[in-house]
Amino acid sequence: MRRVRNHSLLYNDGPMGRFAQQESPSSSDKPNRNKKESVHFQSDSFDDEISNSPSSSCSTVGDLPNLKPSASKGSFLSELKPFSKRASQLIVDVPVAHLRKIKNTEGVSSITRESEHFSNTTTLHGPKRIYHGKRLSFLFWMIIMVASMIMLLTQVTSLINMFLSKPTVSQVSFLLSEGGMQFPRVTVCSFNPIKRTFVEALNSTKDLSDELLDYLMMFNSDAMTLYGRSDGPSLHSGDNLYKQYLTTHKNFTADGFFMEAGFSCEDMFKMCSFGGRRFECCKYATPIFSDLGKCFTLNVQDSDKPWMKMQTEPGIAAGLQIILDSHLEEQFDSETDGVTPVFSSAFENGFRYYVHPSEEIPFLSSEGIAVSPDTVVYSALSSSKYILLSSSSWGNCSDHWPTGYDYNFSYSSAMCSTVCKAQYFQKICGCSPSIYNHLNKFNDCTPYETYRCMDTKMKKVVNQTTLNIEMPTCEECKVECKSQVYHSFNSYGRGLSRGALMWLSKQKGWRINHMKTNFQVVNVFFRDMSYTEYIQKRGMSLTELLSDIGGNMGMFMGMSVFTIIELSLFLSKIGWIAISRKRRDYMYSKKKNEEMHEKELEDVVTGFKLFRTRKSGNDMSHLREKIKGLSMHRVTSEQLNVCKLAWENEPDIERRLATVTRQNSALKEHKESNILPFDLKDIKDQISRGRAASMFRSRRSRSETAPPAIHEA
Repeated sequence: MRRVRNHSLLYNDGPMGRFAQQESPSSSDKPNRNKKESVHFQSDSFDDEISNSPSSSCSTVGDLPNLKPSASKGSFLSELKPFSKRASQLIVDVPVAHLRKIKNTEGVSSITRESEHFSNTTTLHGPKRIYHGKRLSFLFWMIIMVASMIMLLTQVTSLINMFLSKPTVSQVSFLLSEGGMQFPRVTVCSFNPIKRTFVEALNSTKDLSDELLDYLMMFNSDAMTLYGRSDGPSLHSGDNLYKQYLTTHKNFTADGFFMEAGFSCEDMFKMCSFGGRRFECCKYATPIFSDLGKCFTLNVQDSDKPWMKMQTEPGIAAGLQIILDSHLEEQFDSETDGVTPVFSSAFENGFRYYVHPSEEIPFLSSEGIAVSPDTVVYSALSSSKYILLSSSSWGNCSDHWPTGYDYNFSYSSAMCSTVCKAQYFQKICGCSPSIYNHLNKFNDCTPYETYRCMDTKMKKVVNQTTLNIEMPTCEECKVECKSQVYHSFNSYGRGLSRGALMWLSKQKGWRINHMKTNFQVVNVFFRDMSYTEYIQKRGMSLTELLSDIGGNMGMFMGMSVFTIIELSLFLSKIGWIAISRKRRDYMYSKKKNEEMHEKELEDVVTGFKLFRTRKSGNDMSHLREKIKGLSMHRVTSEQLNVCKLAWENEPDIERRLATVTRQNSALKEHKESNILPFDLKDIKDQISRGRAASMFRSRRSRSETAPPAIHEA
């Protein structure tokens, strides 16, 4: 069916249309002004008789069909019946193929409708300008939106990758300790691990040779140091001597030898004081075994005296002071007695001391400070605390022993590495070096067994020239989450003063020559009552990630959470339309209903305008133009009263206006100056009242004549 629309048949069904038809004059009255284009309905499926009938086309006057005016409403309805019948025939005879075509395009129309609604209502920047843009405007805004979308996706991807990389930052704080600083432990080791007198007593049978003694000194050496400094034949010879010695001394062990041959606490510690007050050193000293043999750890925290636990003010006088005795006369020295000197791993005389927290192994975790005889050392301490994130919170620290490490004491990375190496040697060699076997869980390797195992089972040739020993990396031993480190700033003084030697001689009766040769003084103190705290924190939280993404969304696309919801609803509706036929049918019927509703509103508004035009004889616009075209003149009050009387007595509106115009023109010709402005407001009010009265009389006459007309019909 082909339909040509020229604004006709607009009011046939509405009440305003019927009312307008009753009031409209016939087309013969004003043929030129009211003649307009007609609407033609043509259909290939109609037979010739119907298509050639007069009802197939109609001409209208204004926007109404050119029906013959009737004196009654019934005659008007009878005239309208052929047109209603014709409209029903047109609806029934629409071709099926055309309906199928409409049905096939319902989904596209629904998607277009949803897209238009989304572009007009969304808070997203761009869709509205793109949807309503024309050519260059459309292309410009499309490029801007695509570029913004690409930059937004790039930024969001970068932020997400940064968040997934689990970045961390460090917060550094400098804190003051008003109540004082808790004093750490101090471990003291002698560079001379064995006493000469003990060895001489042990060698009463003359079976402890110098070569065997040198071999025993290698028991507490580090594995890598042992492999680098020793040679296979000498170690093999010493190992044979060691095995022969064990046959005659069944209870002899290397660890027991070092603990018995080392110096006692009373031999090493001569005097201790804290904050200027003396105390008994050995009461708070505990022996431990290290790579230097027998050592002693001094822990003032074990004291029941409060003044010994905290340093309350900075400076040397408020700290710990220890006087040590090296006992150089107990060394093996060929210059005095012809005995071959013993070399362990130290290149100097005196002591090495470590400042460390209470839960750590000193020689593994802290830096050592050396002091020689006839020397005074000052160690000013600064403390640093580290609080790190665990593996479950973006960090890499741990407070627990790894899987396979079953120990009931506190975890530390240094101790974990030592146990890891002990287990590695136990697995490869069947034993562990004594320096790693702190807990005595494995058999101790002799120096030769350690060297032989490393040379045959751990050696790896790199690039056909370089030899490399494969030691365990111990990656499972992560750094502890909470730790405290003491850094020392050391200064030395050479030679004890004469006054100090005299005072010490009077106190304990020590000989001055012995003190000058063997004594050294160690001063350990806090340089200030503060410490540095390092706290590891997440570099980006989920809130910061969402905030950064939201900021980029707002900058590039003007998006927010509501925009995302709008976009989600739009995409869900589009998907629903594409999948569900019921949804497409619903959207199609909704569109038709809205179009029909808009058509009805348009009919009512147009009918109301037509009604006003026809009631005024289509002359209201002409009347307004005449009123606007009137010249504004000033008249006297007497002349104005005369003019009012002239048009107030005139019943016809047109004649009233003509009378006023003539009177105004006459006044203009008579008086050209000193005239008052003529106000037409009263004229307009009178015209409006006259129009309302005329309309009321017309409605009243129709209401009086309507029942006879209906009865006639």
